[in-house]
This record gives sequence, C-alpha cells and structure tokens, in this order.
Amino acid sequence: MSINATDSNDAALRPRIQYRQTMVIGKLLERNRQNSVAADKGRCGLTGLARAAASASRWFFVVAKCLVLVPVIACGTASAQNGATQSRPAGTAAAVAQPVPSTPVAIDARLESSERSARFTMAVSQRLDVSFEVLDQPLRIVAALPEVNLQAAAPKARKGALVPQFRAGLVAPGRSRIVFDLAATARVKGLVQRARADGVVDFSIDFEPISRSEFDELVSAGAERRAKAALAPLQIEPRSSQDRRPLVVIDPGHGGIDPGAVATGGVTEKAVVLAIGLKLKEQIEAMGQVRVIMTRADDRFLSLSERVRLAREARADLFVSLHADSLSAAQDVRGATIYTGSDRATDVESARLAQKENSADALAGAEAGQGGGEIVDILMDLALRETRAQSGAAAARLVTEMSGAVKMHRIPQRAAGFRVLTAPDVPSLLIELGFLSSKSDIALLTSAEWQGVAAEAIARAVSGHFSTRAPVHRSGASISP
Repeated sequence: MSINATDSNDAALRPRIQYRQTMVIGKLLERNRQNSVAADKGRCGLTGLARAAASASRWFFVVAKCLVLVPVIACGTASAQNGATQSRPAGTAAAVAQPVPSTPVAIDARLESSERSARFTMAVSQRLDVSFEVLDQPLRIVAALPEVNLQAAAPKARKGALVPQFRAGLVAPGRSRIVFDLAATARVKGLVQRARADGVVDFSIDFEPISRSEFDELVSAGAERRAKAALAPLQIEPRSSQDRRPLVVIDPGHGGIDPGAVATGGVTEKAVVLAIGLKLKEQIEAMGQVRVIMTRADDRFLSLSERVRLAREARADLFVSLHADSLSAAQDVRGATIYTGSDRATDVESARLAQKENSADALAGAEAGQGGGEIVDILMDLALRETRAQSGAAAARLVTEMSGAVKMHRIPQRAAGFRVLTAPDVPSLLIELGFLSSKSDIALLTSAEWQGVAAEAIARAVSGHFSTRAPVHRSGASISP
C-alpha cells in the first residue's frame, strides 16, 4: 500500500513521506537521463553534454537527500524536545512538518496503436486526476491533467493507426493537457493507474473505435457541458478617472501546450515572443504615455477567442499580437512583417500563414470558435471597417519605425484573415518578428540585444501612433496589469 502525505495526520511522518516522493521523482529523472544517454551512445557515443547530464543527475540525488533529510532530522529533534518540555506552541511542529508540494513528473510516454486499438502509457511520480473530452473537426480526444512535468517529446504521426500521434504540455499554471489525434471516431476504453512497490505509478489509457453516431453523442455532451459553464469573468479594476492614457494589449502568441514554430535546434516561437513581449511592455511603460496589459506573461495556453475577448473586455485602444513563424519550404525568407485583419489575404503566403495560425486552437485541444461570428449587422460591419482603417494606420507607423532598427520582409505590410485580429471594436495588428526557419533570424530572435532593439522600435511606433490620434475612451473598466 502506497503512502500519501494526506493520508496521515502524524506530523513526524510527513517529512519521511516527502522524502519518499522526492526519491520517486529522482528515480524517474534518472531513468529518463539513462534513456537519453543510451540513445546518444547509440548515435554518436557519449558526448560532453551527456556526461554533464550524468553528473547533474548524480548531484540531484545528493542535493535531494540533503534537502529532505533536514526536515526529517528537524522534526525528530522537535519531537524529542516536545517530549521533554511542553513550552513550545502547539502549532510549531505542524508548521515545521508541512511538506512542500511538488509538480508530478512523467517519463517514458509511449503510444502503441493499430487500426483497431491504441494504448498510451507513461510512468508518473504519483496518481493523477484525469478527465476526458471528445472534440470534432478535427477528431481528437483531450485528457485534462493537473500540472505535470512531462519529460518526453511527441512522436511522429503513424499512418494507419487509430491514434496517429499525441502532444502534451502546460495549458495554464496548475493545468496540463494531452491531445490525442484520431484517424477515426474513437473513445477512451479505460484508464489504469497502478502503483509499483518503488512508488512509481504506471499510467495507461486504452482507446477503441466507435460508430460516428456514438462519437457525435460524446461531442454533443461535451458541448453542452461547455455551454453550461459560463466564461470566467476577467479580474477588472475600475479605471481611474485621472488616467486618460490609451491602453495597449500585448499578446505573445502560442504558449503552454502550443509551442508554435520550433526551430531545428529546439528554439520555440512561444519562448521567443514572450521574451520580446515582456521587453516591449517595459519599454512602453518606461515612456509613460501608454498603459499596457499582456494576454500572458508566462508559459500558458490561451485560445484565440480568449485573446480577442480579453482585448475587448479591457476596452483596449490597440491590440498587438507577436509571432515568429517558420517556412520549411523557403528557408531563405527572413525579416519582420506587419499584418492587419482582412477577409481576403493580400497574397497566397499570407493566406497560408493565417490558416496555420488559426489552427493553433485545434492543435492544442481547444474547441475552435469562428472568430468573426459577432459581426451580424450593418452597424457592426461599419465599426469593423473603421477599426481596420485605424489598424492600417498603426501598421504603417510600425513599418516606418521598425525599418530603421531591424530587417524587414521585402513586403513589410500585409493583410490576412487571422482569427486573433477579428475584434470589431479594437484596432489590431499581428507582428511576425522573423522566421525560425532562417538561421540568420534565429540568431537575432534569440539575442537579448536584438530583442531590446526590436521592442524599443515597436514601443516608439505605439507611442507615436497615439500622439497623433486620440484614444477611444469607452465606458467601463480596464484590467490591471
């Protein structure tokens, strides 16, 4: 029988339980390290990096034991002192013995799938609370988990398999997700979590094919649950009547389970645009003329509709979405591009990029909305036209400011049907800062110096845009940074 810290009220036992949980995590990390080293040996021998990983793993055990033994010894000392005297306050021992919660670790994620069945397995450091949701267009099953440190890369798609591939990652702090792509309609047949003697938990999910009608019933049931769950209200603070500055929403694209474009060396779009977004926020706030909030300031997933909703509910005067795409078929293409929203793309390349970005929700296991479905009458259409005119003016200002600081694409200002640019009452821009398919652009995008130069140029453009245009002061409140 496995021991869990919540199963006992014995304060003296909790540090020992914490010690055991830490050792389980250590075993999983060590096994993952051994697998990586074995793979490296098979390819090109033990490299310096692998030797460093081995050394780091050994030090992990030394540090982990020291850190966890300290509270064990301290607790034993406290118990002895309490036995000799009752002068210590009653709550002190409990405060000392409280274990530090740790994020579960998972390794050895594997997918075995044929045309008629599939099984996903992994080893985790503790049991997990799991829920499933079935989604259509494209066919997917999503497993919702608590935050898990998944030490595994998603495999390549397998042709002819019921479940061709999966991907996993963080959705938001405290929440992770595994998305299983389906080649045909299917459902979860069973979930098993079996604890071993060493504390590691064998986690497995089995899938089986079902009829289209059965699948549609599961999709409808999930849609009803989502409809009943009202959107969580954003935390809004009243706007100060003294602060008449315009508000800009900075939107670092992708995040969490959705890495965006991934360069050959492992550089991810989500990390690059977040770093630049944070620098941009600092630059704009330092100028003092514009207020700023961010859709995300850490590694979390937000759906495209959530990003648009945040900008609208904040009553933003400008929405700026940051991206850095990849073009595998044209690795010589590089430079920054400014996009505005449009029902028709200016060119084929822009249309393809918009289609790729619009699929982010589906890839991350989120239900895709329509984006522009709110435009239902002539008045809203007129508002959208005015908004897009303001977006075009802001884009032109950005091209001017950025051209003097960073390399721009040969066609620096374009338009396409990006779903994240569909707010009818918020001027919106999408900045492709460069291409992760270009070695030259990767070197710049990951350079702290270049990031600062690019952020400063964008900040100047934003400030300059509002210096010649009065912000639209809408009734309501703003969201605090």
